[in-house]
Amino acid sequence: MALDFMAIISWGTYPTVGVTAAERAYAAGSYGLLTSLPLVSVLNFMTGNPIVVNSSTGAVVTDTYSIKVILWEQDQATNQDIMANDSLLITDSNGMRITGKQAKGTGDGLELFFEYPLPVNGITVSILDGGVLYIYV
Repeated sequence: MALDFMAIISWGTYPTVGVTAAERAYAAGSYGLLTSLPLVSVLNFMTGNPIVVNSSTGAVVTDTYSIKVILWEQDQATNQDIMANDSLLITDSNGMRITGKQAKGTGDGLELFFEYPLPVNGITVSILDGGVLYIYV
């Protein structure tokens, strides 16, 4: 995997063509640029880091977390595409909105990187119409 240094540092401001946000996060960690992010790649994993959701709504974790990164991207290899008008909504256990987005076109996902971790009381994926959601805590 070839990554340019600016793509790693900027976390998507200057993305390398063909490299996913998850790959950039992994590379940044491997270069020591994000020592707090773990170097893991696990699918369907609600108790690890990252928390990965690739199914429809209702995925819930009840623990208190500090969110560092939220990535919503498509995975064509597993037919988890993001299409126009697909939606994502993440709330806490009290129903308060953490973030959400409606895709404007194919592949229009979401990359949120918090300078300071966002403390939340539980995480509920209320809507996930397509794609794969990665939440790094």
